[in-house]
Amino acid sequence: MACIFGLEALDHGYSVTVYSDSKYLVDSVSKGWAMTWKRNNWKRSGGTMAVNVDLWERLLALIQKHQIKFVWVKGHSGHPENERCDQLANAAANGLMLLEDFGYTDDCMVRITACYFSYLVMESSEDNQLSTVYPRNGRI
Repeated sequence: MACIFGLEALDHGYSVTVYSDSKYLVDSVSKGWAMTWKRNNWKRSGGTMAVNVDLWERLLALIQKHQIKFVWVKGHSGHPENERCDQLANAAANGLMLLEDFGYTDDCMVRITACYFSYLVMESSEDNQLSTVYPRNGRI
């Protein structure tokens, strides 16, 4: 969700680097898995259905809007922005006002409220300035 929220916060096409400690997220996009799942009606290579299809569809649409490079960083390894995202995710997950996951279906008993620790570094083509963009409200 962090990756999606961050990209949705951008008002027009940018050159963006997404750093994430989720190897699943980075590999799914960088290695083309998510696009293959979509082409195969959301079936993965083993024949199982992909999960969180609503989120993958949102992310794939955003990828078409921007020039995006995905970079994996090891979690809990002292990477400053990743550590900050971890703090935000823990604060949000332990908070009292959790947002409802409207794409969630009642297929399982557990509702995940915090997921990927991702953040974006955006380079503005106008002034070559780098900005770090976190998800709105610190929600991951």
